[in-house]
Amino acid sequence: MLRPEAPAACSFREGILFIFSGTWTAKMVYGGFFQMLRKRKELIPLIGFMAFAATGATSASIYFLLTKSDVILNKSVNPEPWERINPEKPQKIITINQQWKPVEELEIVKSLTK
Repeated sequence: MLRPEAPAACSFREGILFIFSGTWTAKMVYGGFFQMLRKRKELIPLIGFMAFAATGATSASIYFLLTKSDVILNKSVNPEPWERINPEKPQKIITINQQWKPVEELEIVKSLTK
């Protein structure tokens, strides 16, 4: 079965409809993308900034997911995640003159409830 060829001169809407109809291959789509960048050089910084922002957002999300104690994916494994937090380690980005001392009454209650 032969695929229909894209019209040589078509409107933007027709081109988008043609792309989403499943008749273009990936090579045609990416080739068209780079041809568009060659014609419209003013889009290169915009695409660069958008790629940088998307990469930064993704890497920040992964960093917070793996390193921060207040991000929880599975509550069934650890139903009380606040018990594992080290109170001597600051949880904020910037902590100025923080001194932590355990409250004796609270420690007694914690040991009785376990």
